Amino acid sequence: MNIVKDKILQEFLNSYIKITSQEKLEQYIEYCIYNNQKDRIKDKEGYSLSAYHHMLPEALFDGYKDLKENPWNGTHLLYSDHYYAHWLLTEAIDDYGQLNAFCAMHNKDIKLGKINESDLIPPEEFQKKMEERGRKYSEWCSNNPEKLMEKSKKHSEFMSQKTLIEGKYQSIAEYNANLRAIRERNTYIGDKNMIDIRISKTVNTRRKNGWDTTKHQESMKQKQENGKTKQENTTLKMAKTRQLKKISFEGKEMTIKEMCAIKTSRKARERAKKYDVYNSKGEKVYCDMIRLDIIKIHTTLFNTSEDKPLGSTTQSINKLRKLNKMNLSGLYIKETNNPLLS
Repeated sequence: MNIVKDKILQEFLNSYIKITSQEKLEQYIEYCIYNNQKDRIKDKEGYSLSAYHHMLPEALFDGYKDLKENPWNGTHLLYSDHYYAHWLLTEAIDDYGQLNAFCAMHNKDIKLGKINESDLIPPEEFQKKMEERGRKYSEWCSNNPEKLMEKSKKHSEFMSQKTLIEGKYQSIAEYNANLRAIRERNTYIGDKNMIDIRISKTVNTRRKNGWDTTKHQESMKQKQENGKTKQENTTLKMAKTRQLKKISFEGKEMTIKEMCAIKTSRKARERAKKYDVYNSKGEKVYCDMIRLDIIKIHTTLFNTSEDKPLGSTTQSINKLRKLNKMNLSGLYIKETNNPLLS
């Protein structure tokens, strides 16, 4: 047992991998050896209850990847032990790949029923791991823009092929055309043509449901007792209500018109504010951006701060992953000092 431990420890120490805690590393190796089940464990129905774990990770030590040739590097661990072993490894070495594998395992194994909630590390500890993963990925993206583009291109090609296999589209060109249409629809939501299309779709839907727009327009143009149309009377009534009706707003009594003026002024001031965007290293990546431009980068970026950047929670990191925007992880905003608005 000591021979295997010494060999694995020596391989780690002789490698290029950054060791953050040799004590944790030795604890990891001992844990894997001590909890070895010797063979794969199965339940009565034949489902596996254990994982065959590489003590020297196959992603870092390619020469010991084949466990038939290097059986000493393999250990049969129960799923709960396998999860804990990966956590110990992230504590022992500084490697993004192993950290990413552990974070994925934390979310995946609980959903698949491999481990129980009682087996998980505390939520605050996992949150720290997620934040660390976000920082490391952001640093990697900043340092490897070419690899990031290549990765994005490969992912796009993979999704195209996957969609073709599933039979949703006849060709990759058709898939890409549909993808562009979706992006345009989501990005240019305020475009006049898109709004007109949406209105026409709404009108057509109402017509199908028996709602006749022509009759409604005719009734609005009919003159009433005072000689004005229904549409004109409705407009006058609304204007009169805004000018005369008083309400309580922020502890003060005022008309609806005055309240609307205050809200409009505040909105104008908010829109005029400018912000700087920073990455996880604290470097300024964008300057003097208005709210609309920030939202174009990512919808929730406007709600971030230095303490809570993009990807600081499990929910937000999952959204970034689904949208293939992990490169935005770690970004946050600060308001630019503007003496005109103070």
